[in-house]
Amino acid sequence: MSDQINSGIRCDVGNCMYNNGCNCCTARQVQVKCCHDSTQETMCGTFREG
Repeated sequence: MSDQINSGIRCDVGNCMYNNGCNCCTARQVQVKCCHDSTQETMCGTFREG
């Protein structure tokens, strides 16, 4: 896991390995996908359980 924080990205998924514990994402690259049941909601495609 990288120590770099992606500014402007808030991570509410506490069990993601890229969440630094302060709701900040530390993934090197973030992939955002549309939710299959909504055209306005998105989900993180970078999520890895950790």
